[in-house]
Amino acid sequence: MNHKKTIWIKVAVFCFLFGCGEEVQQNDASRPPSIEQWIAQSEEYLGSYYDSEDLIQLGLAESAALKAARPDSTVPAMIQLARVRIEQREFEEAAALLRRAILESHYYGEAWGLMGDAYLLSGHYRRADSCYHVMYGIDDGFESLRRLARWSELFGDFDEGIAMMDRAIAVSADWASDRDVAAAQAQLARMFFERGYLDAARDNLDRSLKRSPNVVSHLALKADMMRVAGEAQAADSLIETLAVRSPNPYYKGELARVYLRDGRHESADSLIALALDEYDALELKYGGVIAPRYVRFLLDFDIDTEKAVGLAYRLSRNQRDIYGYELLAWAYYKNGQYDRAWSSIALALRRGAVDPRVVYRASLIAKAAGMDEKHARFKERAEALNPMAALLYNR
Repeated sequence: MNHKKTIWIKVAVFCFLFGCGEEVQQNDASRPPSIEQWIAQSEEYLGSYYDSEDLIQLGLAESAALKAARPDSTVPAMIQLARVRIEQREFEEAAALLRRAILESHYYGEAWGLMGDAYLLSGHYRRADSCYHVMYGIDDGFESLRRLARWSELFGDFDEGIAMMDRAIAVSADWASDRDVAAAQAQLARMFFERGYLDAARDNLDRSLKRSPNVVSHLALKADMMRVAGEAQAADSLIETLAVRSPNPYYKGELARVYLRDGRHESADSLIALALDEYDALELKYGGVIAPRYVRFLLDFDIDTEKAVGLAYRLSRNQRDIYGYELLAWAYYKNGQYDRAWSSIALALRRGAVDPRVVYRASLIAKAAGMDEKHARFKERAEALNPMAALLYNR
């Protein structure tokens, strides 16, 4: 009897333990994702946004980052939410998050780099420079070199920028993802292209596209290079593909430009109307994220330039860098307000950065404002920076 009792007790204990184990497994499966998992999800969505320019992916990245940045949040969670906020052009909130992260730990080079990005885009150039150099002191690898390369190019030392970008790509080869290396190679291609070195630009972009062949912005850059190289038919075909593939209405506008050039006015008008509807919907939902492209679209097709001026003005209150002021100046120029256009482009020039597009547009604005000497001087300077300036920046 005692022996039978012992057997049944063992069976009961076994069943109890098995049931508990099953319950534990179920609880593990239904447990909400950890902070680390939410961060990883946000990073993946953000990477998809970089590739596709689909604002839905940016919204998903924000949602996951907010779930990671809960009251018991970690420094990496704050950094990821700040990264999303920078993409959403919420620079002050991003900077506040990064200050908190840095106060908790000074040794996150990534936090210093993103803080530099937020300062750079909001026009605080000295602070950006300091942050980038602190990051470089913590980690002199890929991310810090990539940022310092852009800084050197922007402030006039093109050769140093190229050398740093080459170093960044070299050190990234062993450990960085294909997406990161491809982005760096495309950045180097853009640097060459914006200074008129077409062959070097195309060579580096080809390397980028071999690693990540479907990044929309890189394919658009390829189309620009094709057009400059006289390969108009291939460029048009690529733009048509992007207009279908990308949810960004910018490419519908670019395809409409092709149709206008070819005399297909009805098709162009339909595309312009469709793109305008999409921009209106996106601006209503996402606000400042879409504003720079929306303003350029309105100005490119001379659609409601008054609205473009208003959008550009609001953007410049947040983005006080060379490009925020340049966009406002171009909006005033296209709206026929040449004195205000000159005042805004002068603010961009006084920021100290060197960009062929900004300099060339300063020459056009100076001419419209009746400042012939300044027009000649800035035109000469722009063409010295990039011999293709007139071809690339006339619109």
